[in-house]
Amino acid sequence: MKCIKVLFPMLLVEAVQAHTFRRTKGKRRNDNVLYACMDTYPEYPGDLEVGGSQIVVQFNGLEIDFHFDLNGVESNCSNCGIHIHSGVTCDSKNEVGGHYWYQNAGADPWTSLGGAVYNSDHNGRAKSNFDINSGYNINQNDGHAVVIHDQNGSRIGCGVLSRDFRCPSSTGRKRSKGSKGSKGSKGTKGKRALRGRGDY
Repeated sequence: MKCIKVLFPMLLVEAVQAHTFRRTKGKRRNDNVLYACMDTYPEYPGDLEVGGSQIVVQFNGLEIDFHFDLNGVESNCSNCGIHIHSGVTCDSKNEVGGHYWYQNAGADPWTSLGGAVYNSDHNGRAKSNFDINSGYNINQNDGHAVVIHDQNGSRIGCGVLSRDFRCPSSTGRKRSKGSKGSKGSKGTKGKRALRGRGDY
């Protein structure tokens, strides 16, 4: 009986943590969920610091429930973009690519019209979620980059989706003064079909 009293609180804590944005290391999570720990976009020249922002993306087949907990974004940013991109790295701005969706299924869903936006408060915080269908399932999204945009569409944050939730306090990516956030590049051909081309 004493063992049960000790074990039950531990199981309860683990269950709660599996559905929150808490930072943990190496814990295996829900098989239908991808996570991304955001950091500064490569070569972003501005002053916004989004490191520590977190993304949780839940999948039900092709249906996506996209959750975000952002900090350090532009204050009072209205309908600012946050999207999954075709690239699989945040190491180089030239490899992040444009919006990632199954083009044969229809128009780009990663738009304000599609609901892929966040709205921040005066402190640069934003926490909410939206539903979207990109035509790709969890396995096809695993390893892809997530990009945060500011009010004018510039890329300010980047993180890579993973099944394991490992969020360091900061990845320490250095900001370059050399270039501004760039517009999205054309998607590349996937094994199934063309990946979509995003405007941002």
